[in-house]
Amino acid sequence: MFETKVAILVLDDLAVWQKLNVTAFLATGIAGLAPDDGERSERRPDHLGWRSLGRAAS
Repeated sequence: MFETKVAILVLDDLAVWQKLNVTAFLATGIAGLAPDDGERSERRPDHLGWRSLGRAAS
C-alpha cells in the first residue's frame, strides 16, 4: 500500500502521556520531511497545509 513505512520505538519506562507526546513529536517531524506525500490544500491559498498524508487522491 505504501512505499515507505515508519516505526517509532519508545522506552517502556515513560508515563503514558510522555509516550504519546514523544510519538506525536517524532511523527510530525518525520511527516514534515516529506511534504509531497499529501494532496495540497486549496481551500485557502495563503495557508500552507496538506489535506492528508498517505491518502490516495480521488
